[in-house]
Amino acid sequence: MSVSTSSSRTDASARLVFLTRQPAAFERLQGWLGDRVSLLEPGEGVLLAQSVQALDPVLVFIDFDVPGSEAIAEAARQAASLAQAGLAAPMIAVGNPQHSQQTLLAFRSGVKDFVDLDNGQELQRVVNELLKLAAPASERDSQGKLFVMVGARVGVGVSCLAAHLSSLHQQLFSRGDGGQSLLHLDLGWPIGDGQLYLNASSDFHFVEAVRNAHRIDETLLDTALGKREETAPVLSLPKDLSEMRKISHLESMRLIERLRELFDCVLVDVGGFANPEFIAALMRSANEVWVVTDQSVSALVSLVDLLADIRKQEIAPERVRLIVNRYEESYGLSVRQIEQRHGLKALQAVPDRPNTVMEALNQGRLVHEAFPKDPYAKALKKLARQAFARVEGAQQAIEGVQDKGTAKRWQWWKRPRS
Repeated sequence: MSVSTSSSRTDASARLVFLTRQPAAFERLQGWLGDRVSLLEPGEGVLLAQSVQALDPVLVFIDFDVPGSEAIAEAARQAASLAQAGLAAPMIAVGNPQHSQQTLLAFRSGVKDFVDLDNGQELQRVVNELLKLAAPASERDSQGKLFVMVGARVGVGVSCLAAHLSSLHQQLFSRGDGGQSLLHLDLGWPIGDGQLYLNASSDFHFVEAVRNAHRIDETLLDTALGKREETAPVLSLPKDLSEMRKISHLESMRLIERLRELFDCVLVDVGGFANPEFIAALMRSANEVWVVTDQSVSALVSLVDLLADIRKQEIAPERVRLIVNRYEESYGLSVRQIEQRHGLKALQAVPDRPNTVMEALNQGRLVHEAFPKDPYAKALKKLARQAFARVEGAQQAIEGVQDKGTAKRWQWWKRPRS
């Protein structure tokens, strides 16, 4: 196995690797992308994964435009072995899109896209989009902040927490001309719970937004989601989940990046999203990942697996925070013990107040609106301050949350970005 590197490794955009035994194909790719591409002759199994990961690539190209069915199958095995080894960099198949075996085996093996060396314009577009998605959150400071909420398992209350945090952000940070805008991306399960909790309603859903990502702007979202001063805009999954099969995770991430250009904050509840590649890409792109658990044995066991998956994505530990929901000290492990066992710092423990939560929701209100002095409301207000106050330019948190019927809330569209 040999490596040829033609460029400096200091620039993240230079870490492109092409797995091929065909020098002519490498020269053609280099002709489109320049000296930032490195040639790596593929080896076998573990050795291949170690060689690729040693180069720390941002993107990996795999040559599928090879003669014979067995050679194409071998390229697919190489891609699959890299995926199984936990390669964080997206893989791109290089080949002939008219060749059905190449395209079928490529996408089955885990590549993110398929490019043709005869179509340089499309190749460069795909590469630029994937490089943008692969950029660390610290390099995207001009974009809105992305907060991803994920549950240790189904049923730990992520959607309810997310709805309260969206509402509290609206009340604490969105006032006046300097206020911050937030979009609530409701991908939780059951479908539409976020909309229900926030008293929002729209037929415009996530799949439609993905399809129209190229023309998404304030006017379209204003019309489609219904501009309301009292709540943040909410974008939910389609009621017919079969529609989700019509979009790719790459298309979904393009929408996320567009939404970050329009909002100061995007809060995503991913509890109901079934595409693990999309969730992994979301977490890698996020400024912070908030992992929600409760004290039940099932949740804490699931938490171990979830954190292992997060670590495989090479997400910086300081970007992963813990929220312990429905907390009661007498239930078992304390917050401190959970922190120590899992190596995570907790943002907040939210007390278990099932009767209060149900009573408020049955009134069509959130807890901080119906019972602002309840311990649950106080804990969530503290959590919202801790979570969102770090957003650049956020206003000082407002002491005391007014009742929904009397509070004057300001429009959620932010000022145009400069």
